[in-house]
Amino acid sequence: MATLFGVLIFVSKIIIPTPFDKMAIAPQTLLLTLGFLSIGPLGATYVATFGFLDGFLDEPRMETWSEILLELESLQDEVKRVR
Repeated sequence: MATLFGVLIFVSKIIIPTPFDKMAIAPQTLLLTLGFLSIGPLGATYVATFGFLDGFLDEPRMETWSEILLELESLQDEVKRVR
């Protein structure tokens, strides 16, 4: 399930043109939330990790700060939900 959601995040970054893909946060947030709800604790982190790995393998120079921030955001959400 996490792999599927991560791949959907990756595909959404490919389909949307470059300046607009950075603004398409809503689909990514939806997939991260679905990852948490379907997998449980750390589900959003797994989804973000698979999305990061797919993007990094495709285009290493583009996957730096945006993916690191996505990982940190998902970890922050997980910590808030666990407390």
